Amino acid sequence: MKKIILFAFVLGIFSLAFSCGGEKKQKIEGGKLVKIAIWEDRRQADPLLFEYLDDEKPIVRARAAYALAMIEAEGASSHISELLSDDHPMVVLEAIFALGLAGDSLYAEKLIPLTESENPEIRNEAIVALGKLGGENAVKQLMKLSYDSLPEIRARACEGLWRAEADTAVQRLIELSRDSIIEVEYEAVYALSRLADSEAAVRMRFVLRDTVPEIRRVAAKALGAMSDSGALIKLTEALARESDWQAKASMIGAIKKVGSKKAIKALLNLLSDSEHPLVTASAMDAIAQLKIDALIPRIRPFLQHDDAYLKGAAIDALARLGDRTLLDNIALDPDQVSWYVRMKTAEAMQSVKSREASQILLKLIADPDPRVRASALSSLNAVDHANLKQYITGALADSSLAVILTGVDIVSRRQLSEFIEQIEDIYTTAGTDNLDLRFGIAYSLREWIADSSFVDEEAEILFELAINDDHRAVRKLAIEAYAKIGQDLSDQLGYFNTDITAETYAKYYKKYASNPIAVLNTTKSRIKVRLLPNLAPKTVASFIELAESGYFDNSIFHRVVPSFVIQDGDPTGTGMGGPGYTIRSEFNRKNYERGTVGMAHAGKDTGGSQFFICHCAQPHLNGRYTAFGQVISGMHLGDNLVVGDSLNSVEIIYPE
Repeated sequence: MKKIILFAFVLGIFSLAFSCGGEKKQKIEGGKLVKIAIWEDRRQADPLLFEYLDDEKPIVRARAAYALAMIEAEGASSHISELLSDDHPMVVLEAIFALGLAGDSLYAEKLIPLTESENPEIRNEAIVALGKLGGENAVKQLMKLSYDSLPEIRARACEGLWRAEADTAVQRLIELSRDSIIEVEYEAVYALSRLADSEAAVRMRFVLRDTVPEIRRVAAKALGAMSDSGALIKLTEALARESDWQAKASMIGAIKKVGSKKAIKALLNLLSDSEHPLVTASAMDAIAQLKIDALIPRIRPFLQHDDAYLKGAAIDALARLGDRTLLDNIALDPDQVSWYVRMKTAEAMQSVKSREASQILLKLIADPDPRVRASALSSLNAVDHANLKQYITGALADSSLAVILTGVDIVSRRQLSEFIEQIEDIYTTAGTDNLDLRFGIAYSLREWIADSSFVDEEAEILFELAINDDHRAVRKLAIEAYAKIGQDLSDQLGYFNTDITAETYAKYYKKYASNPIAVLNTTKSRIKVRLLPNLAPKTVASFIELAESGYFDNSIFHRVVPSFVIQDGDPTGTGMGGPGYTIRSEFNRKNYERGTVGMAHAGKDTGGSQFFICHCAQPHLNGRYTAFGQVISGMHLGDNLVVGDSLNSVEIIYPE
């Protein structure tokens, strides 16, 4: 089942109803900025948007350029590129960013002069956008800039080169990884990690000794991405001396990809309460992946650990290692054992594959917690249980979104036509109020024709429901599914409806004297986030409204990836839920740094309430996920959050 990982299955701002592309044109009240906001939210390329590119007001020109890029209007790049010579820097910046979003390499040539602009902000934005557009001439210019005397330009050139997928630049990037300026060195190492060219493996092994933890972390990820088996000794040596938990997690991840049982000593030393729990859990995962069964006795004590997260990691690892005593230590009583441990037990049983394991799954399929039931059903599917269809029937009648969608996903992957009528009933009775369920069904249905050249008659009725859904995000999924078999139904996409009007515009584009602060009160920390309504107004407006309604209260961090993100905002705690509406994506120029808060989604314009906070810089997310906040305090404590920890409440403060 596809979870919303930076990933969100959610759906976000204002319930949006269907309006087809050929509808009668509506009269829109309000000024030009109001009209732009409405068309942007509807994803409607009204002809006036193109006219607004020539408006006398810079703000109108800039907003029109951005809106056309986010709408993905056909032919927009040609018009937007004319603004590169605008006399207002704000307009030029927005045009550059918009061209980068559009990604049409035909316009790379027009960006090249701006990469040498005397305005640093314009120059840097142009270098990054040039990389997004790519092409031979773009790479040639980026290579030239990589020799510039200014460190900032060399750093941005590194970013441009990996975005342009410039394999020919590997040697130059290796040279830049020796740069005396830390920013340049980091960007070069990051670029090499993205390109994952084995030519740089020897250099990355050496960089594991760098004095900067962030650079060591990225070097380890690079070696993992390169699948450099020759790096094992260097990785284990680096892991043994490492003190930074994020760098440790990255090194473990690399060892898991390139290692062998020779990593036993380095991983053994991490099975300790003195380590960060995310590091210890990662070590158990690597031990299981590498089949280091000699460490089974060292993992077993964690079955009695007070920390549910570590206990769950131990159950998973021991199951994969084939520990014969594991089942003797399994407890399932909901009054005695946390939901998380029971869920991890359900997941682990697919690795055991015994009669006893099947009996455990049959108990967990009736667990009071839907997260446990969903995991048990997935495992029953993985082991191909003889009575699987019986449990699918029960899942489709379940009251939980997660359980229903897990059942739908199995039906789609196995193409079990006998369940189509039941799924049709679920879909049609969901109504317009249950967008998460309809979206989830349509998302899973794509698997039905993933390996097919046609849609069989039984499944076609469900595809027809999706293609005629009143929500554009659902229709888009069906259109994408049909495209896999060569059928173009893009003319049925239509627009979103919107709640933005002349009267409500101020609500969604509110001007604040100072940025609002969101205080996230968790079980382990108090994290303060500066919200960024100037960059993502509709996202911030939705987040504030949800927070002040108590929507986030007592939700859990359902996804934590070491040295990447922590994720919350799903009231079901499964990664499949949301507020029942979608927010339009608001990609912007805010870089994803340590503590940046972004909106998770399952595709553009499908975000809603699930958000993530970055453990560390994630440049590959820039311009791809809506950044709408930045942690200003408490991040060092937020590092300790693991799956299952609670977000007790979110308080919004409006500084005067």
